Amino acid sequence: MASTRNDHNETIGNTDMKKRFASLDAVYGQRWQDVDSLRRMAEVPGVHPEPWTDPRSIRRWYTADDLAAARARWKADHPDSPRPAP
Repeated sequence: MASTRNDHNETIGNTDMKKRFASLDAVYGQRWQDVDSLRRMAEVPGVHPEPWTDPRSIRRWYTADDLAAARARWKADHPDSPRPAP
């Protein structure tokens, strides 16, 4: 019998990991209705992602200056890269 990534959790009675792995597979497959939000009182099954209206308006944990400095360091460290700085 082949082992699975969740064998250990099943042997100790941890069923939440099975739900998390199934949800992870659903996320990668973009099957949003199959993602378990892991909220015990969810009214509607699945999750319902919405596109950002303007990603530039979302607050980040870093400043615009921090980002510019990181991009400059990346560019200096990768002078021959055909890719632009991330």
